[in-house]
Amino acid sequence: MKYGLIGKDVRNSFSKSIHEQIGYEYDLISLKEEELNEFFKNKDFKGINVTIPYKQSVIKYLDYVSPSVEKIGVCNCIVNEKGILKGYNTDYDGVMYLIKKNNFDLKNKNVLILGSGGTCKTVSCVLEDLFVQNIYVASRSPKENQYSYQDVYNLDIDFIVNTTPNGMIGYSDDILIDLSKFNKLEGVIDVIYNPLRTSLLNEANKLDIQSVNGLDMLIYQAIRASELFTNSKISDEVISNIKSKILLDKLNIVLIGLPGVGKTTLGKLVAEQFNKEFVDMDSLIVNKENMSIKEIFDRYGEAYFRNLESNLCKELESKNNLVISTGGGVILNKENVKSLAKNGLIIFLDKELDLFTLSDERPLTKNKEELKKIRDLRYNLYLSSCDVLINLNNNLDKNKERIMEVVYEIINC
Repeated sequence: MKYGLIGKDVRNSFSKSIHEQIGYEYDLISLKEEELNEFFKNKDFKGINVTIPYKQSVIKYLDYVSPSVEKIGVCNCIVNEKGILKGYNTDYDGVMYLIKKNNFDLKNKNVLILGSGGTCKTVSCVLEDLFVQNIYVASRSPKENQYSYQDVYNLDIDFIVNTTPNGMIGYSDDILIDLSKFNKLEGVIDVIYNPLRTSLLNEANKLDIQSVNGLDMLIYQAIRASELFTNSKISDEVISNIKSKILLDKLNIVLIGLPGVGKTTLGKLVAEQFNKEFVDMDSLIVNKENMSIKEIFDRYGEAYFRNLESNLCKELESKNNLVISTGGGVILNKENVKSLAKNGLIIFLDKELDLFTLSDERPLTKNKEELKKIRDLRYNLYLSSCDVLINLNNNLDKNKERIMEVVYEIINC
């Protein structure tokens, strides 16, 4: 192996995509703790990145550490120079880049860090250099000068940074704190990037609090690592292109709206345009149950169907690069929306009732009167569930182009 990433479980890492866009092969290697000695004894690499939980334990294998590693006690980048292992902390650069790129003004502010591990130490160092007023650390097992998650509500907090794995694919999805209890909260940063939108960020979005995931941090720490690996400078244009490519590859486009609005027809066109896999949730359920939606409703009732729908949303929450056409009632369950939002841009497709296609196969909207009744009941749910509302007309190409414009706006922001 020339370049790669080591950690306990790195299967879901985006790092391979980033480094290979820069121009070299990059391996993902999951290692057990007892395998570290042999790995560093062999030194069979030119440059590696290190992720949880080994960012501190690898330091003992190094011949040289950078001032940032010495200060923070955390290493995420190792360069092998003719057998001499040199350790760096490019996470520091990544955190600083994320904060500045997203225009978070932290000077003289109070910041609460969730989690007390290695990333917490790196974030704390960055915050000190940005002249924050106070740094508070919350932990499940608080030590001296730390707080439990129950005690943080007594603090005067302006910004929150999550450095725990809570919300990451494969970890607990519990939100550690209630954001609504902080009455002057200005911003939330979650260093997690997979999924693209954790439950914590989704909650911040609902409260209209500025929030950002860890993708900018991930990309820039990888850029700095690559510069150390190859002893070369990477341009801002390359950084921007990498982010856009990752977002386009990882983002799901989720179409919600009333039955008959055109989610399936448009979804297929958009999926073809972006080279994404198209998923029709109703069709998947029909194929699995071997009966139509109407037959499922008639034989087992709506509650049975909604349970099938919710289970499917849960299956899709960790998937990437999809265009998902949902059933009209998917928004009736908040957990469905939460699952679809994790990696999805949720687009509410709407149009005048006269433009809808009605069908006897749709159990709840067989005629215009039923459609209007359902629309009146669900409209506010569609609005509260979506990231973007698009009003459609009868021009299929223009409708497709509008969806594409919205997606490009998101990935190029």
